[in-house]
Amino acid sequence: FKLHNLKTLVLQDTPIREIPTQIANLKNLIQLYCNNANISKIADSISDLNFLELIALSNNKITNFPIGLT
Repeated sequence: FKLHNLKTLVLQDTPIREIPTQIANLKNLIQLYCNNANISKIADSISDLNFLELIALSNNKITNFPIGLT
């Protein structure tokens, strides 16, 4: 990703299936909306997003959350 200043990312209602490792490149991300996206996997690197305040994940198939994502 080359969207270093992106603060809000909306992926809801998209069939992405996973939040990839590259999400950590969005260093300034504050809000991530992934409702209804059929996600089953979240990359551990999401824990590296120090400014992330909100992550919306309702109606997905997630079984494990990365350590540090609480």
